[in-house]
Amino acid sequence: MKDRENVSKIFPTPSFLGGNSLGVDISDKSVKYASLSPENGELILNYHGREDIPDGIVERGEIQDPEKLKEIFRKIKKKVKNEYIRAALPEEKLYLFNLSLPKMQNEEVRDAIALSLEQYVPITNVDVIFDFDFIEEKNGEMHFQVGVIPKDIIDSYLSLFEGTGFTPISFEIEAQSIARAVIPKTETGAVMVVDMGETRTGISIAYKGFVLFTSTVEIGSVHLDQAIMKHFNIDEKEAKRRKEKYGIRQGMSEESNLLSAVVDTLTALRDEVNKHYIFWGSHPFDNGSERPKIEKMIMCGGGSNLSGVTDFMSESLKMIVEKANPWVNVNSMKRYIPDMQRDDSMAYTTSFGLALADYDHD
Repeated sequence: MKDRENVSKIFPTPSFLGGNSLGVDISDKSVKYASLSPENGELILNYHGREDIPDGIVERGEIQDPEKLKEIFRKIKKKVKNEYIRAALPEEKLYLFNLSLPKMQNEEVRDAIALSLEQYVPITNVDVIFDFDFIEEKNGEMHFQVGVIPKDIIDSYLSLFEGTGFTPISFEIEAQSIARAVIPKTETGAVMVVDMGETRTGISIAYKGFVLFTSTVEIGSVHLDQAIMKHFNIDEKEAKRRKEKYGIRQGMSEESNLLSAVVDTLTALRDEVNKHYIFWGSHPFDNGSERPKIEKMIMCGGGSNLSGVTDFMSESLKMIVEKANPWVNVNSMKRYIPDMQRDDSMAYTTSFGLALADYDHD
């Protein structure tokens, strides 16, 4: 497991582009995509969909078979009119950190950050690409979030879209996209976001719109399925059926009593979340300043649809835990009902967040 601090977009959107790009979330198992369009002062869902990725094509975010992945994107292109793509980068390959510098002119910042990279990244400067965001100026210092990624990873994602009909206009890490989607713009405190996916869970902490900490835990909804299968000696299809029907609350019948089957897996996830919560609250930033207190936790991702999981986390962590609303920064839903069920939309938080960047300029 890698811990990383401070997430930054790697390629920002050129100023001459914008509006109605396709947000693309590439995982080891699937490609999920969505685009948004303005209508009557709000945003509506334009396109959305999912294409499964066969095993071996993408492994831990690294593209192993680009030609087969290109075929999937050509298939998607036949379904959408969007030309431009915003894509999420694999967090496992990124180096992200917070950096404080003495106050200086804006044109001096990039060179100053470049000179500091070797302190945080075990790769030579010529082999990486970096980008940064200004967080705030405090006590005579300028505070930045810096994102660094190996050039070969960027090259693999850039070349992926060649010949597919798509043009990538920005890349950023998944946690930043999710934060843009699920944290209300009115939120001013620090928020922990727990994104429970199929094979792993992302844990991040955001403050003032910036993700300041991320980590990945190798526990996902598939591990809950496996625990249920083993406990009841049933196949995967039946395990998924019971999980969706009963959730994890203590059931009245043997079939519905899933808590005893998954408690060890959920406890392991809870312990990882708690470890990062404690670390955040007990360690200052590198410059010695105190970290903002975490006000609440938001759960998202397909695994968060499991009935009872937010209650389990809230009760065991003794903190406010909410199920994410992926539409909170998209549409009020007063005049528009999207063609997507609420639970289904939980799996599209990354895609929504990427698409929202069209309308959330710096």
